[in-house]
Amino acid sequence: MLDYLEHMEEGLEVATQALADVEENVFVNEHASVRLIAFGVRAAILQIGEAAISIHKRYRAFEDAHPEVEWAKIGDMRNFLAHEYFAVDYQLIWDAVKHFMPILQAQLPALRSHAEKLEPPSSQPAYRPKP
Repeated sequence: MLDYLEHMEEGLEVATQALADVEENVFVNEHASVRLIAFGVRAAILQIGEAAISIHKRYRAFEDAHPEVEWAKIGDMRNFLAHEYFAVDYQLIWDAVKHFMPILQAQLPALRSHAEKLEPPSSQPAYRPKP
């Protein structure tokens, strides 16, 4: 479970850093200068959503213990981006990163703390590329 939370943290970090210096109108209008950033942000959201779906499938009691997290919406966003990629609304992605992700980032320390009580961290750290 901790691995899934780490994947969520990584995705949140990537998405928020990727848009840190991008103007909303440039991103939302899919300007060519942010094409790679947009793909990266979408991939980060897919990762976050896949981790949330995995927690839903494998750790239902943990999910139920944290109703403050919008698990279903996170998974739905992932599924939409994965299956309806031609209909992607970049305003929706912008809003998710700028408004929803900070809430999830604030919730993650409590989620991690609870998960560590259930499943102590492994001695093998998860792979994380060096910056």
